[in-house]
Amino acid sequence: MNKFKRYSDLENYWNLEKIMEKYNPDFDKDAPQHWHVTEKIHGSNVCISNMYKEGPAFFSRNGNQLPADYQEVLRKYDWEFLFRLYPGLKFIYGEIAGPKIQKGVDYGDERKLYIFDYHDGENYLRIPKFENGFDYVPLLLEQVASRFSYNDILFNILKHLEDDPISYINPKEGNIVEGYVIRCLSMPMLTKETRFIFKIKHPKFEERQRSKKEKKFDDVDYSIVDQYINENRIMSAMSKYPGYRKHQIGDVMREIVSDVEKDMKKDGHRWDKKFGKRIAAFAQKTVVQGAE
Repeated sequence: MNKFKRYSDLENYWNLEKIMEKYNPDFDKDAPQHWHVTEKIHGSNVCISNMYKEGPAFFSRNGNQLPADYQEVLRKYDWEFLFRLYPGLKFIYGEIAGPKIQKGVDYGDERKLYIFDYHDGENYLRIPKFENGFDYVPLLLEQVASRFSYNDILFNILKHLEDDPISYINPKEGNIVEGYVIRCLSMPMLTKETRFIFKIKHPKFEERQRSKKEKKFDDVDYSIVDQYINENRIMSAMSKYPGYRKHQIGDVMREIVSDVEKDMKKDGHRWDKKFGKRIAAFAQKTVVQGAE
């Protein structure tokens, strides 16, 4: 049995039309649905597995074992209590945030885990919040028991992001939230593996840039790929390999290239293998310096 279940990817909200055209063409953006909107935590995604006899195991987003300092954070929580309270749980997903995890958001002076989802091995679960020392991603809109259309939700979130983009966790002046995550609870799956989850990011944390002037070398127009390369994307890829060593630099670089390729294809752009070298040249210095 596979003892690690990777969390499903989040789609950018502007991709709704393309995704629905592909998976669910009957989806009505104006029809009432059951929604859950949470803050997006700017940290390092982790998975806690309850699939081992010796107790909970801690993984990075890609299924790698977490470094010791990250495991130290997670071992502070009473996992035996949680799994005893909910014996059907197999996986818990969350984000470790705090000092030296990511730049741009202040989550306080202590590293903490913020839980955002549960899985029983087959399906994602809705479990009531409980205390006992566990932290959860904050709700932006308390709409779990109500029904709104996608257009209503989108309007509310974009307006909130413009008017009051402050993190709920540490709501001090200037501490801008990374963004929000939109989950549709009444239509949770598009396909067996694809959930209806979208993300909206504050412009400060966007991983795309506006069009640049054409840059042609070897008859290749690099201005297209250059729109998808910036520091935010590099830092996001690096966070998927927390505490990575020098021998993992290649893995991080491949993650960045793969992430750009996937986004470009989603947006209808042709991928050229030469783009990979362009991306690597931009990211190399930052990735090398980030290795421990």
